[in-house]
Amino acid sequence: MSDYCSSQSLKPDTSVGE
Repeated sequence: MSDYCSSQSLKPDTSVGE
């Protein structure tokens, strides 16, 4: 999940966001 958090930084287009 941590890896996903970092990914959101590069791709804030995620629906979850958090």
